[in-house]
Amino acid sequence: MMFGKHSTLIVTTLLLLLTLNEQQQVNGQFDSYWLNMKTPCVFKPSLPKSVISFPSNQCFASLNGVDSFKVLTEVVGGQLYSTKYTYAASLTCAGTGTTTVLVSNSQPNCDTATDTLYEYATVPAVPSDNALYFERVRSCTEPTPITHAILNDGKCRLVEPKSNVYASFRKSDDGKSVIMSNVATTSTGCSTDTQTIAATCSLPVPSTPSWFTFACLPTNTQIIIQTPIVQGYRRYQLPADGVTITGYQFPRRRYMWVADALTFSSIADSVVGTGKWASGIVSNAKPNTPTYVVFNMAGLTVTPSPTNQSATINLIPLPVIETLVISSLDPNLQWVVVDYSSSGGFTTATSTYQVYYNGVIVSNCNNIVETTCKITASLGFGLKVGVSVTNTAEVSPQKTVTIGALSVPVVTLSPSPTGIVVSYDTFGGLLSTTYSVYLNGTAVTTCTNIAGKQCTVSGLTTLETYIVKVVAVNGQETTNNQQSVYLWDAITTPLVTATVKVTSILATFTVNGGNPALTVSTYNVNGVDYTGCINLPYSSRSCNIVTQPNTLYQIKVTSSNSGIVVVSSVTPFTTYANLQPPVLTPGVLNITTVSFSFNSAGGVPGETVYLVKLNGNTVTQGSTCLPASCTVSVAPASSNAITVAATNNLDAPPVQSIVLQSYPVPSVDPVITSVTSNSITLRLSYTGGVPTETYLYVITLIGTPAVVIPASTTSTYTTYTFTGLVPESTAVIGLYVWNSGSSSTTKSMVQKLNPTPLSTPIVGASINRANNQLTITYSTTGGYIGTTTTYAVTVAGTSVVTGDTTGTATYTLTPAQTSTQTTLSIIVTATNGALTSSETTSIVYIPDLAMPTLSPVYDATGITITYSAKGGSTAITTTYDVSVNGQLVSDNDSTGLTRFTLSSQQQTQQATYTILVVASNGAMTSQNSASIVYYPVIQTPTLTSSIVKSKSITIGYSVSGGNAALVLIYVSANGSPVANCQGVTVSSTCTIKTTPSTSYVLAVRATDGKYTSTFTSPSIVTYPVLSTPSITPVTTNMTWISFSYASSGGVPGETVTTVKLNSKVVPSSSCPSQLCTVTVVPGSSNIVTVDTINNVDSTSTSSTIVSYALPTISQFKVTTFTHTSVTIVFASVGGITSSDTVYIVTLNGGVETTYTGISTLTFTDLVPETTAIITLQVYNSGSFSAVQQIEQQLSPTPLTNPVVSATLDGVVVSIGYSSTGGSKTTTTTYAVSVNGQSIVSADTTGSIQYTLTPAQQQVQTTLNILVVANNGQLTAQASTSVTYIVPLSNPSISASATSQGIVITYSTTGGDTRLPTSYDVSINGVVAITSDTTGSYTYVFSSQQASNDATYQITVEARNGPMSTQASTSINYIPPLQETIVSATIVDSTGISIQYHADGGSVSITTTYAVTVNGQSLVTGDTTGQATYTFTSSESNTDATYQIAVVATNGQMSTQGYKSITYIPVLTSPIIQVTATGSESLTIKYTTSGGKKDTPTSYDVTVDGQSLVTDDTTEQAVYTLTAQQSESETIFAISVQATNGAMSTQSYTTFTFIPPLLTPTIDASITDNTGISIQYHANGGSESITTTYAVTVNSQSLVTNDVSGQATYTFTSTESNTDATYQISVVATNGQMSSQGSKSITYIPVLTNPIIQVTPTGSESLTIKYTTSGGKKDTPTSYAVTVDGQSLVTDDTTGQAVYTLTAEQSDSETVFAITVQATNGQMSSQSTISYTFIPPLEPLVVNATNVGSTGISIQYHSAGGSQSITTVYAVTVNGQSLVTNDASGQASYQFTKVESETWATYQIQVIATNGAMTSEGSTSVTYQYPLQPPTITVTASPNNGGLVISYSCKGGNPTIPTMYKVKLNDQLISGETLITKESITYTFTTTESSTPANYTIQVIASKGQQSSDDVSNSTIFEYIPRLSNPVITVTPDTESIMTNWTMVDGADSYIASILINSIWVDTCHVNNNNNNYLYCDFTELTPKTTYSIRVTAQKTGDDALDGQSTIETTTLDLYPSTASTIQQQQYTSALLLLVVLFTIILI
Repeated sequence: MMFGKHSTLIVTTLLLLLTLNEQQQVNGQFDSYWLNMKTPCVFKPSLPKSVISFPSNQCFASLNGVDSFKVLTEVVGGQLYSTKYTYAASLTCAGTGTTTVLVSNSQPNCDTATDTLYEYATVPAVPSDNALYFERVRSCTEPTPITHAILNDGKCRLVEPKSNVYASFRKSDDGKSVIMSNVATTSTGCSTDTQTIAATCSLPVPSTPSWFTFACLPTNTQIIIQTPIVQGYRRYQLPADGVTITGYQFPRRRYMWVADALTFSSIADSVVGTGKWASGIVSNAKPNTPTYVVFNMAGLTVTPSPTNQSATINLIPLPVIETLVISSLDPNLQWVVVDYSSSGGFTTATSTYQVYYNGVIVSNCNNIVETTCKITASLGFGLKVGVSVTNTAEVSPQKTVTIGALSVPVVTLSPSPTGIVVSYDTFGGLLSTTYSVYLNGTAVTTCTNIAGKQCTVSGLTTLETYIVKVVAVNGQETTNNQQSVYLWDAITTPLVTATVKVTSILATFTVNGGNPALTVSTYNVNGVDYTGCINLPYSSRSCNIVTQPNTLYQIKVTSSNSGIVVVSSVTPFTTYANLQPPVLTPGVLNITTVSFSFNSAGGVPGETVYLVKLNGNTVTQGSTCLPASCTVSVAPASSNAITVAATNNLDAPPVQSIVLQSYPVPSVDPVITSVTSNSITLRLSYTGGVPTETYLYVITLIGTPAVVIPASTTSTYTTYTFTGLVPESTAVIGLYVWNSGSSSTTKSMVQKLNPTPLSTPIVGASINRANNQLTITYSTTGGYIGTTTTYAVTVAGTSVVTGDTTGTATYTLTPAQTSTQTTLSIIVTATNGALTSSETTSIVYIPDLAMPTLSPVYDATGITITYSAKGGSTAITTTYDVSVNGQLVSDNDSTGLTRFTLSSQQQTQQATYTILVVASNGAMTSQNSASIVYYPVIQTPTLTSSIVKSKSITIGYSVSGGNAALVLIYVSANGSPVANCQGVTVSSTCTIKTTPSTSYVLAVRATDGKYTSTFTSPSIVTYPVLSTPSITPVTTNMTWISFSYASSGGVPGETVTTVKLNSKVVPSSSCPSQLCTVTVVPGSSNIVTVDTINNVDSTSTSSTIVSYALPTISQFKVTTFTHTSVTIVFASVGGITSSDTVYIVTLNGGVETTYTGISTLTFTDLVPETTAIITLQVYNSGSFSAVQQIEQQLSPTPLTNPVVSATLDGVVVSIGYSSTGGSKTTTTTYAVSVNGQSIVSADTTGSIQYTLTPAQQQVQTTLNILVVANNGQLTAQASTSVTYIVPLSNPSISASATSQGIVITYSTTGGDTRLPTSYDVSINGVVAITSDTTGSYTYVFSSQQASNDATYQITVEARNGPMSTQASTSINYIPPLQETIVSATIVDSTGISIQYHADGGSVSITTTYAVTVNGQSLVTGDTTGQATYTFTSSESNTDATYQIAVVATNGQMSTQGYKSITYIPVLTSPIIQVTATGSESLTIKYTTSGGKKDTPTSYDVTVDGQSLVTDDTTEQAVYTLTAQQSESETIFAISVQATNGAMSTQSYTTFTFIPPLLTPTIDASITDNTGISIQYHANGGSESITTTYAVTVNSQSLVTNDVSGQATYTFTSTESNTDATYQISVVATNGQMSSQGSKSITYIPVLTNPIIQVTPTGSESLTIKYTTSGGKKDTPTSYAVTVDGQSLVTDDTTGQAVYTLTAEQSDSETVFAITVQATNGQMSSQSTISYTFIPPLEPLVVNATNVGSTGISIQYHSAGGSQSITTVYAVTVNGQSLVTNDASGQASYQFTKVESETWATYQIQVIATNGAMTSEGSTSVTYQYPLQPPTITVTASPNNGGLVISYSCKGGNPTIPTMYKVKLNDQLISGETLITKESITYTFTTTESSTPANYTIQVIASKGQQSSDDVSNSTIFEYIPRLSNPVITVTPDTESIMTNWTMVDGADSYIASILINSIWVDTCHVNNNNNNYLYCDFTELTPKTTYSIRVTAQKTGDDALDGQSTIETTTLDLYPSTASTIQQQQYTSALLLLVVLFTIILI
């Protein structure tokens, strides 16, 4: 809250500076709060020997490693104190936090019993009642600080032995916070024996009985908050000393602020200095939210403080709309009435309301006090009405309600274990609301479409989650809401389990049921509730129970949940015994591993440790060696000794041992037992391995993945078959056996496979109904490789294809086959060379089900529907499902007739019914639909509304039924027709002119030409004439009066009242509910006038009311005063009653204080020798007097002793001094001396610098400083001292490195001679030693450091008291070069790969290598570490040993390494050559190289896996062919294995033997009438060479080089009709081989099926044409024709016949079945087709009519077309598509809002479509929108120059211009001639420009010069002159803004406001008097912040609009960007002076 220029500047400045100083004390950490802990270092100037070793305002770390603290010097009560402040982790400390010494004597070191060392135990816990804080004393001899003095649960310890205070302690989870409770003055009541805390420490402790020098025990703390003197929405002001803290025992410093109740974020703050909080302003509190006073200690928050105390301050609640409901709604949606209410705001202020409709303020409900509003407008569903309330410039958010909008249901669920009670409610909706409840998506039967608002669902499953959904339906609106709920069951009995050990049991339990969050449990052990395991939450179900070994414990658990208590059964648990010697048990013995188990009984399970050894070597225990199963690796067939030693805790029983034998490696023996075309079968056997383990054979077929199979466990042999192999291919097989982790050597076999047989054809068939074509697919597998398989297909005995290779054939069904259900037999024969196979299958054809035809006919009570559908299976009855508007009315009907009966309600409603008929025949369905319009009989008209006035009655009515397009309305009054309501189309209103106070009976008659209905109303009486109003005074005040008025007669609610005060109109907002409150001149006579208008009637009356005079000050003066007080006397006159007089007094611009019933006032505690400025203002009944002011000078105060400070900076001492008191007119001077020597005698600056002499700078010197202050005759003095210490020099360092490490020495000069100098040494940034005083340190290398060269950076930091210096140096270390390590390996037969490496040496020098082999240099200067020696051709075949030498060099260092390696040449794989000797044998030759030359190489040869020779040395073998092999191409797999000594190699190859080519076989067949299909094949020849064929027919070449094995000879047109024999010859060629074969075949042509064509001749007959081909040419083909089974012609040879249509057939769609049979000799064929005759489509008929102002109704129809095809219509309006594919015959064109208000002609076109037939029709209709009354807008022109009137009209014929006349106060201002422009300006006269007035504007509009359709409208504009805007200038400061503005003519007062937190705060109210300046000083602002300032000019008692201007400006920054040290010191001195001054003021 702002107080303008009247702020208490001095107090505010002091508080601000004090706050700034405190911020500086924490180095800018503004959010860090302070906890004062008393230290023993409290001193006064009279104790010069006291020395504090904590430098002031420097940071030190606390012992807990988290917090930090400072020791500050401050003035308290005129005395200097040092106080320690502890911060909660808010400061960053530069030092290491070493313990600081406080010296109480002059001895330099802590080495005597008289010295004292202090440690601070900082507890970062939230303070609460009974919390304790400690400071601890320890001896100098303790080696480390004791940080764990407060430990151990449950002990009651003596806190302070001298005071006999006891407390029990508990250590918190985080190991830092310590909470104390149960504080007592004696040990009575302690749970265990008492003891001192010292007894719990393990380290040496002093003998003194007390460790603690200070203990804080805050108890009974209370916070008292005074009632605010000012309260608002977001702010309040507390009085002076508004917050008081009592019972607080901590030292003086703490912090307090006001916080938000929800977030506790600060909204106002203040430092508490003396236990009271000075008055403060809370300016950003949250509305409607209580605030807490928050107390802070140790950087943590106590809320409230303590926990059992709290206080809240509630703000004025914000105004808010509580309720908003629609109380009534016009059924025609022309008006709505809303009711509303509000809460909040100032109760002394009037709340006004603003009503919005669709976001726009409703003009008649703007700023009104009524709580109801009627909105007249064209309403619509979903549009919103909103209301806001304004109270004391605070505007609430809008509350809205949607017209007709149904709200989302509010759902409440009440679950039980097996059910849910669902409650729900909604608001909104125009009709009654029904509800349906769904459970998991399924409707609840008993809760569907119900009006009740509660539903019970039972029979549900416990422990299930259900989704409950509530759906609300109101008319066409539907809303829903859903929630999920979980059904908890009841709690069950706990089940206890435990983990048992020797000395403990870890128990846990499971408990089910109930909500886990509510379950608590307690453990009971041996009948006693176990401590620490009582009332455990569900999340903590475990309990660790301390036990004895081998002991029984009975445990049970008691659990409770929601009042249900269950107890588990008692469960016994016994702890374990001691560990026994291990027992070893042999396990699985393997080939390379053996396993065993070992176990020791007793001990804690899982805690026994074992030591396992194999053959004396320790076995590492892990995943492969566990006590239950230990597996170790051994050599095959070996004997192994195992020993096991066990330990469990301290138990170690004797070692146990066992011997285990391993098994040999397995081997495999394979044999091939069977070979087929795609498989090979093997017989497998093995030897060796582990007999008890599984044997696995791993078999590899080259080109496929390996196969693993287990060996047989019941037979010596195992059989395995390879399947899916390629026929006639050669398979190479390798295999080995695996057993227990070991594998045998791999053996190989080669085998050729047989060819595969030809398979039975796989046949598929499908029918395409679009073309009645049968598609046949077929395929086979097998046959000869390279030979193509051909196929022959027959369907229903007819050959389709022969010799086909495509795998697909097609067959077209005959008409006879497609007309009925037909089974077609299919035979497919496959041929591949000499191989054949065949397959027979069949397929059934069923004709499609046609679309049903339907015909609906309606009558008065229903609709009759007939229907039928053709097609489908004749074996299945076609059934029909009939639906009307989606409702199934007939199911599975087979009669073809259904009746749909309309309900009684449907019989009263016009509706379009859509009929859907779905036909079903087996799996086939088809459907068709049609629409029909039903018109009900016309109903009696209904009167919906009646508006009665004096001279008119307007009625609303509605008519239903009949043909809406033809219904006309006739209205009569008292039997006489109403002229304007005769024969009109259906409308909703009619207006009847009437006579006042007259009775009328009205009749409404509706007719559509067929039906007539009449409604007659009861008697209706019109209203009387308006009466003269009356005026009644209510309340008379000084500046305002109130009165009421009333009038009767006229139409209720339509009376317009104008109230005037002294001829000026009173705004309607000032007269809510006909009670007016207006502002008047005090003591004036006021004339009130009331004018009323009701329709054409008007009346007026007047009255005079006199106001009271303003209050004024009659007496105001000073009676007495002293140097600290002033007494005044005052009195006043005026106002209403003297008892209501309030005096408002301020002192020195401070807070305003109010007084009543007194006339004398004394001000105390004033500042001496200052001027007291006192202001007085009188308030009475809302009015204020002018402010008067008096001034009084006070006496001076005595002079105080100066405050002296001395700061040493280098060799300069800065001395500061200040003294308060004395005469302000006399300057205080100061005389300063150092060590008795005067340095200044009459200083006035308050500070001086003293530079030490050169002699003083050389030694440690103490300076004694004396300061004497003089003020006139007054004097005072004070002294202090400071010690100069010679600066500490940088350390000097020397270092030397050896292979063991680095030796470092260091030293310094200077420093405090009283303190030792210590050193910290860091190596490469890592601290190596701290606090060293010896001056030397040896850094020892690790093994890694000793072997790597490196540069070491050495840093030495010296410390002497607070001084520290440092220096650095570096030293290099290089390790020696190590011996060279050499390795070598043979690389195949090519050479030797050599690797070498020497560690050590300098990393900055690359080590190089020189390599020699057998004395010959290989490489020099190598850095890669590897080289390759390549063999010569001679060396690669010769045994030899190679000597390798490597020399490594690094700088000047070198080493050598040696290696020898022996090479033996590798035996190469054999080279194999094979040649064929005739057809009898194969000669195989082979050779190899390598191996030992003195050892002969032998060979083993196998052919197809069979051994041919063994141990052969001739390098040749002969294989004899069998008879089968000599006749076919055969691939032989040949293997040769060479052996030379221990080396062996093997090679594989294949050889193909090719037999001679045989004579080809030939097959030929006739393909329909098109030609001959020929297939041929020749066996033999090479399979790798494709056999080609040359084919001739009758010696003519057909194909050459053919490889397909088939060819087709195509007949010419002559040949296809001629009998003939054809000679076929085939020559086969394979490489150089060839053979020839021949065959003959005879052809006879086949008669084809007739082709039928039908053409209609008009609508009289059908012409049928038919033709065929084939048969014998010398025999004529004759035809027989039938139509629908009736013979038309027989034996016809003309090829055509004519069928004459009957009259019935020519008028309707008819389907004809036509069959034609052809005959030629013994051959015949037949075809049948179906032909549909469709009559033509008739012309289209279109009708269109207007439907009021909503749109156009369009009807259309076209007869004819196909009955199986629904005629659809496409409608366009003005070229835009309206509907497409419409079958209803009618459409509705809906006007847009613009179209409904526009005169226009609409062109309508309709196109009808029936299959391929179309017809068109069109029409037009004109919509005539009448001319509407004009809308009028009136605004005042700038500078009060006049009125700008704008107007416009909608409607009327657009071709005729709209003309206007404009009248102002019934005077024509537009001229006599009608005008077309839509704006006109009325210019004011000088008098009118400055006079408020109401202006009546009327606008008359017409089309052209015609007046018959004139429309008019009028409005009243309230004109109020506006004042000019003031011009603003601002002058910003850091926390204030001075604002000035210019004077505005006519204004007598101004309001200056500032925008704070988005709220304009009115700060200065300034009268426009000549003796006052126009300005306002905004203070208490935030620095560097942008503010908006507004000045409003006003004229009191005048209706002129205010003038207003706004400007933005930014306050200045509080701190400059840079500040020198001297400026900071001067600032600190000035600050200290202000603090002292402020302290004196407070005293």
